[in-house]
Amino acid sequence: MLTGPEPRNALNTQSTAYMGALLRTALEGADEIHICVSFLLSSGLGLVLPEFKDFLNRGGRLRLMVSTYLNVTQPDALRTLLILGKLGALDLRLQDGPQGFHAKYYMFECAGGERTCWVGSSNFTKSGLFGSVEWNTRHSGPAEVDACETQFETLWARPDSAPLTASLIDAYEVRYRAALKPDFHTLSILPAGGPTPT
Repeated sequence: MLTGPEPRNALNTQSTAYMGALLRTALEGADEIHICVSFLLSSGLGLVLPEFKDFLNRGGRLRLMVSTYLNVTQPDALRTLLILGKLGALDLRLQDGPQGFHAKYYMFECAGGERTCWVGSSNFTKSGLFGSVEWNTRHSGPAEVDACETQFETLWARPDSAPLTASLIDAYEVRYRAALKPDFHTLSILPAGGPTPT
């Protein structure tokens, strides 16, 4: 849990804040959370799974929108969300269209209606929440948050997004598996001992 005043920026550095730590803190204390990201991986979801379960079990409300952009989001992570949805108020949407979708947005609302939102670069992945240098900026003024929430609702209502279902995941998984890239170490252009993908 974070201590002290909430930072203005979260770059996943010790001198600022880690987006994953902010999310964990929100899951422990917020009443409602809105998230819109391009990529969802099990590596990120697994880091906050206990907090997600506790959040839903205590009556928290979560609206989460993810995308199939570039076939990066993992079908297994989407299925985990469907299972979590049985615990409580979890509203899920999947954006699946020809236009690139690269938004990242997190909104946390606490008891009494106090809201904070973060707009930046962190996807719902281990790297996006903790490992990579990202840049997310906090907005807490009522007018600022209202403006951000208006944009969230616009994205939520896009005609190329739909409520997440098992059949949608199955259809997406066919494309996802067809698009799987070869392991970086099998590429002849990289020397032995080259970079390891994360």
